Amino acid sequence: MVGVAAILRRRQPRLYRDVSQRMRQCAAPLVLVCGAGAVSLAMWGLQRQCPDSGLLRRMYEAIQLLLFNMDAEYVTANWQLRAASVLSILLTLTVAGGGILLLFHESWQTLALRGTRGHVVVCGLGGVGSQVLRDLLERRDGRQLVAIDADADSQAYAWAGEMGVLTLQGDVSRADVLRKARVSAASEIFIVTGRDVVNVECLVHVRASCLSAS
Repeated sequence: MVGVAAILRRRQPRLYRDVSQRMRQCAAPLVLVCGAGAVSLAMWGLQRQCPDSGLLRRMYEAIQLLLFNMDAEYVTANWQLRAASVLSILLTLTVAGGGILLLFHESWQTLALRGTRGHVVVCGLGGVGSQVLRDLLERRDGRQLVAIDADADSQAYAWAGEMGVLTLQGDVSRADVLRKARVSAASEIFIVTGRDVVNVECLVHVRASCLSAS
């Protein structure tokens, strides 16, 4: 699944950007709907299975179903409990998938960049870098966008990721960070960190990388 997403991101960056944005927008409502639906259906099913049980008891058993800690004979007792178990599985897969993507974010970005050519690299996500990235997104020319910044906790870094931009955390004055971004295969590179010394060092490494690749 990760490999398919990486190929789509490399070959159809605009489509991937639109799809990923819609998926992120739907993730939280999906979790809420699945969670609320699973609990409601479980409590309904438990009431039919054990009509004499109290509200607190049914709530406890519903939570046990969400945690996959309920006996199979109860889960298959009626359609409400079976539907609740399906929603519980969907909820778990959604949450687990999001957690895996966050945990292996850096590996995912590296995989997505493998073999990428003709992309655009923005070095620095300060005021100027963010504006450059915004202009590139509005251009919508189909090229993959890559942003590098040392501060992965900044709002600009998070925003870039939400827009489908490949984000890499690191010091742009380091050659290994620029190699990860495959600057030698990029069609355009914007060096806009806001610090002249860093910009010059970045330019030197970019030039060396391009010369070695040619």
